[in-house]
Amino acid sequence: MLRLSKIKQQFALPLFPLYLTLLASGLHFYWGAPRILLYYQSGVFSDWRPYALTISAVTIWVVLFIFRDRAFSNRIYFFCLSLMSIHIVGYCMWHIFGHPIFDPITGNLLFHPHPGTIFLTILEHLKYDQFALASIIFELSSVILFLYLIFKPVPSKK
Repeated sequence: MLRLSKIKQQFALPLFPLYLTLLASGLHFYWGAPRILLYYQSGVFSDWRPYALTISAVTIWVVLFIFRDRAFSNRIYFFCLSLMSIHIVGYCMWHIFGHPIFDPITGNLLFHPHPGTIFLTILEHLKYDQFALASIIFELSSVILFLYLIFKPVPSKK
């Protein structure tokens, strides 16, 4: 029988950032895996992001599965916090460096810089790419919650 206390446990604060991390990694896998297959079938490697996002998604899933009995430890929180932070920084760096991709014909990196400030460029991209916006929201939310869980004061026993 489904009890209210069981439902409350599923949405408790220590679990919520883990859920957000799983959602973000699911979006990364959903976006990256088909592109990897496309690159493999075409024999062309031009964009490193599908590989990075798919590998990080699978890594998150494997670590959370293997250490599921220690899911509420600071080590797991720090691991997830680190990967979500890397994703956020990676998204920003992708725009800062002008969308670098590898041109397999010439062997050079190609860039596509944007006019204006980097911050406005990132906001504009997020405005028109709801998939990236959802990922960034999940990542930022999980980072904030993981930071809270890692650094929250431990109640002293008197």
